Formats: sequence, C-alpha cells, structure tokens
Amino acid sequence: MKFLKNNRFFAILALLFALSFTTVSTSSCARKVGCEAEHNVGPKVKRNGTLSMKRGKTTLYSKKHRKIRKKRRKGK
Repeated sequence: MKFLKNNRFFAILALLFALSFTTVSTSSCARKVGCEAEHNVGPKVKRNGTLSMKRGKTTLYSKKHRKIRKKRRKGK
C-alpha cells in the first residue's frame, strides 16, 4: 500500500510539474510578430510621430432628438 501512495504522489507531482512547465513555456504572442495587445495600448500617432489631436464624436441622442432639442433652444 505504501508503494501505491508514493507512486500516486509522484504521478500527481509530475503532472503538476508538466502543467506548470507548459503554462510558462507557451505564450499568447506569435513568434517574430509580437503581441497585438501591446501595440494597441498607446495613443494614436500621426505619420511624422506626433500625437493625433483627433477626437471622436459622441452620439448620446439620436438625430431626431437632437433636432427637437435644437428647435426648443431656438424658441426660447
């Protein structure tokens, strides 16, 4: 019985070692290409290297509601 317990212990230990080795050795990035996640983190840059000052437009209200609000403001 003692032999089986030792054997089971070493089998579990070897499995954990193999699992940890494969987890550490494999990465989510492709070779010679790099990680996409690292490249998309920074701000947008123009061709000459300066930061882009472009801003996005938010559309909180639909076009119809914006027209209604504009008409109401003009009426006041």
